Amino acid sequence: MNTILKSIALLGISVCLLPTIAVGQQDTADTINQKILALDSLLFDKGFNQCDESAQEKVLHTDFEFYHDQGGVDTGKAQFISSFMKNMCETNKKPIRKLVPEFNEFFPLYDGHLLYGVIQRGVHEFYIKEVEKPLYKTSTAKFTHLWIKTSEGWKIKRVLSFDHQTPSIQKTTITHAVTALEEFTGAYMAPQSGKVLVSVKNEQLYIDAGTFQTTLQGLTANRFTHPKAPLTFEFIRDAQGRITKFHVIENGQKVEEAIRE
Repeated sequence: MNTILKSIALLGISVCLLPTIAVGQQDTADTINQKILALDSLLFDKGFNQCDESAQEKVLHTDFEFYHDQGGVDTGKAQFISSFMKNMCETNKKPIRKLVPEFNEFFPLYDGHLLYGVIQRGVHEFYIKEVEKPLYKTSTAKFTHLWIKTSEGWKIKRVLSFDHQTPSIQKTTITHAVTALEEFTGAYMAPQSGKVLVSVKNEQLYIDAGTFQTTLQGLTANRFTHPKAPLTFEFIRDAQGRITKFHVIENGQKVEEAIRE
C-alpha cells in the first residue's frame, strides 16, 4: 500500500512539473530557425568560404559525418577539418558556398517535450573564386543537415550533400562549311597547354592539346565554344587576314594565348 501511494505521489509531482519543463525548454519555431541560420552562416560563410578553422571547430559535432554524392564519405570532426583545409583552402580555385534562402526548411526534433535536434533541408550553390576573375557557378545541390542540441550549444552532426547539378550553358551556335573551318587548322603553341593541334573532324573544329581534347561549336565566324564547359576559343587574324593565334576565354576572362607555328 505504501509503495502504491509513493508511486501516485511521484506521478503527481511529475505531472505538476511537466508544464514547467516544457515552457522552460521549448523555443519558438522562429527562434530555433534563427539560431540554426546563424550557425549555418558561421560554418559556411566563415568556416567554408573564408577557411576559418576556428569556426568549423565551434560548429562541428565530435561525432561528425559528411556524405557527398560525388566525393564519398568523411567521418570524424578532426579528419574532416584537416581534409577540408588541405583540399579546399590550399588552391588557386577556392570553392564558395551560397545558401538559397527560399528553399530553406527546418524541422524540429523532440523527445517528448524536450527539443534535442533540428533537421535543416534546402538548396545551396557552389562557385569558384580565382584571382582577378569574377565568381562563377560550378554546381547547385540539395542538402540535409542534422543539428543536435548539446551542453555546448547547437552542433551539426550529419551532413548530406546530394543531387549536384552543373549549370546548363545555353549558347546559340552556327554551322561552318568545312572549307571555312580549314583556315583555322594547324599547330599552335601555348605557354600552359604546350602544343595544340587544331583540325577538322566530322565537319567540326577539333582541338587536341594532349590530355585536353574536344570538338568545338561555332558562335561567330571566328569564335567557337566548348559544348559543355564555359570556354570560348577566339581565332585572331593579322593585318593580312591570316589566322596567327587564338585566345582561350574562360568565364569572360582570357586565360591563355596560343600562337600558330
